Amino acid sequence: MDMTALDFTIQHVPDVDLHGGKRYNSINHIRNAPALLPTAGGVSQRSERPMTTHIVISPVDSDNLKRCSKCGELKPRTEFNKSGKATNGGLSSWCKACISEQARQRKERLRSDYSRRIKPPADADGMRYCLGCNEFRPVETFSKDPRGDNGLSRRCSDCRRKTYEKDAESRRQYSRDYWRSHTNERQAYMQQYRAENADELLERGRAYNRKNADKRRSYRRIYRASHIEEEKARDREYRKRRPEVHRASEATRRAAMKERGGTYTPADIEAIRKAQGNRCYICGKKLAKFHVDHFIPLVLGGTNDPGNLRLACPKCNLHKYTKHPHDMGILI
Repeated sequence: MDMTALDFTIQHVPDVDLHGGKRYNSINHIRNAPALLPTAGGVSQRSERPMTTHIVISPVDSDNLKRCSKCGELKPRTEFNKSGKATNGGLSSWCKACISEQARQRKERLRSDYSRRIKPPADADGMRYCLGCNEFRPVETFSKDPRGDNGLSRRCSDCRRKTYEKDAESRRQYSRDYWRSHTNERQAYMQQYRAENADELLERGRAYNRKNADKRRSYRRIYRASHIEEEKARDREYRKRRPEVHRASEATRRAAMKERGGTYTPADIEAIRKAQGNRCYICGKKLAKFHVDHFIPLVLGGTNDPGNLRLACPKCNLHKYTKHPHDMGILI
């Protein structure tokens, strides 16, 4: 018997829907291959003439179920990611669990390959080896990273900063484009977050203000000095919107000046200016613009007499605010 003369043919039933819409309507021929062909009695025997076996593949998918081509299990269609391939009914051929498992295995494999390829020296005496600059650096220069050994990154802050700075502008542009395209989503999220955490956010803000009171006042004064016109316009708008608050503030200041007593004239200011050599009495720079400062602040018992007046540049005067000269390191 010539075994090479066999012609084994598998014919699929036409128009059988498999795997989310994929249809088979073809005849596959396996020629010149010896085969054991089953008979009706269940006993296999060899044949010398071509035979055709019809294999009927029944559909396994339904409207709500789909078979994963990876694990072979029937699962709800919601367990499959969306796909642009129409041949799979708009769903991926692998279920979500199989895709996640493959990603996990790949991550573990890459991590294992990386650890075998690069074995940096161990940490010692507060020093850690940086894979960016290839030298030991203090542990404090490494940022936290739960993926790294000892919970630290393998590259120091300087190396990481250089990496980001290489493409800084494109990163910033990407961030700006992203927030512009997701403005509504971000606003909705922030509104929901503030509503759900209102008390916590309020207490956090109060704690920060108490801890950084001097810093905030100093920053505010410096900002006002460099944005004079903007601040004036804002003050005018505020006085129109809250006139009672403005009147109370001015009344408090006038009462303090009246209680302390004293007065001065433009001639007194000019005399003080000449006595100081037209320089700020705090920083020593020449005065292009100046503020009239109460050397001993009114709130600390100072008077409005010319003897208690000094000329300072706007920045220094705003920084001094109501501090005592001793607190500024200024000798009386």
